[in-house]
Amino acid sequence: MLKAQKREGTGKGVARKLRQEGRVPAVLYGRELGTMHLSLDIHEAENLFYSISTENTIVGLKVEGVGEPFQTLVREIQSHPFKSSLIHVDFLRIQAGVAVDVEVPLSLIGDPVGVKNSGGVLEQVMNELPVKCIPSKIPELIEVDVS
Repeated sequence: MLKAQKREGTGKGVARKLRQEGRVPAVLYGRELGTMHLSLDIHEAENLFYSISTENTIVGLKVEGVGEPFQTLVREIQSHPFKSSLIHVDFLRIQAGVAVDVEVPLSLIGDPVGVKNSGGVLEQVMNELPVKCIPSKIPELIEVDVS
């Protein structure tokens, strides 16, 4: 469970000030929720995001001053190009039983006959496949047998 605080201001100046205070700007959006601007503790967020696979993982988000925690998917994590610190996080609020659109990684298994016998080259054009499903059934990856 990740803890967040609501924030009032938006923009580059506000985001820069938050980062100086050890916080990461974030946004939570969803169908009937609208957009909620948040800030996260940088250490708590980095510990969580570096310990789990954020690709299609459901993350609990408790917003200070708001009732129940939200079930969310991490839509985007922006990191600094060479400092490896978080810059911004986007969360999508999800509801049980309501389908969401996600990108699921493809994993190729097996050896294609043309590569094995004739010296061919396998070019993988797609690395992810768009999938629409309920959040509890999101596959970790889709395996494709190319043999």
